[in-house]
Amino acid sequence: MAARAGELKKLLSEKTGLHPDDQKVVYKDKERDSKAFLDMAGVKDRSKMVMLEDPAAKAKRLLEERRTSKAERTAKAIASVALDVDKLAAKVRPSFICFNQFTHCRQAAGAVPVPHPVMSHRAHAAFAD
Repeated sequence: MAARAGELKKLLSEKTGLHPDDQKVVYKDKERDSKAFLDMAGVKDRSKMVMLEDPAAKAKRLLEERRTSKAERTAKAIASVALDVDKLAAKVRPSFICFNQFTHCRQAAGAVPVPHPVMSHRAHAAFAD
């Protein structure tokens, strides 16, 4: 079974602690793609290869991890706020039932009139009577 350079990187990662994406595998002065079969590149038993750390790839991977982590934290915070809003919404009784946000509102039974921020002063005055 032919091995790929990416499989070699995984094995080296276990020994070195260096993430596979942060490695460059070089054979005969050429970097080998992770998907490339080593035997197709001419690698044989006891062939000498070089593994190098790729600082640019490491920086790119770390930036992506930070971005992903920040997005996950943001999503969790939004979900938490949404849950809190849903809990509070169940406790609040609406002052007006609005069918159209500008004019067609009626006061809910037993509610205290509160000015609607979108309604015009004239429309609100009609409910105050």
